[in-house]
Amino acid sequence: MVSADRKYYSQLPTGEVQQWQNFPVVGRTDVEVVTDVLNLLGKAGRSSNIAWRQLTRDWDLWSEPILCVGGNFKTEKVLTLCEPRLVKYDPPQTFTTLADKKVFDINDGNDYGLIYRGRHSQTGASCLILFGFGSAGTEAAGAYLRRKAHDLASLYGPRPFAAIIRIRPDDGRESGSVVWLSPDTSPFAPIFHFLAWHRHRRLIAQKSAA
Repeated sequence: MVSADRKYYSQLPTGEVQQWQNFPVVGRTDVEVVTDVLNLLGKAGRSSNIAWRQLTRDWDLWSEPILCVGGNFKTEKVLTLCEPRLVKYDPPQTFTTLADKKVFDINDGNDYGLIYRGRHSQTGASCLILFGFGSAGTEAAGAYLRRKAHDLASLYGPRPFAAIIRIRPDDGRESGSVVWLSPDTSPFAPIFHFLAWHRHRRLIAQKSAA
């Protein structure tokens, strides 16, 4: 999916081809991130009944829980159709948080990854996406979810959430750090999970000010 001019293109089900971003994206990245999620599901005893879908054939299937890895038109549809709207994505290189209008883009020399969990507005199917502007951002999102899934569960429970991860493109996938979390945490988080809640809010404040 990377052209000779080192640009990434996605082909829509109609056959239309759209340029998506100017970073080389390799299949290895998506495989590593999917492996991160499968490891999480395995630890939770929920690795059965997984169906692998094809974008060109199943692009408009919304009746089942969905995991989207990497940037493609399905990922963009998830951000458009699923609720609540927490982060706006402007291809190819900008995230804007809707709660406080913070902007994250590659102009500061970093790559950014997004973790988003929401629900389809009509079917109620849960949707999880992990992707970044480049391969480093995508890998960082998967690695962060694998490392911090327990903390995120403590903060949000079953509630939808979004997290933005920052990473230097040349650093390892494990070096990504959270720079923004959606503010609508579980009302029980400050009470029953105070340490996780306080640690994440303080960390975000420090990173946002940096």
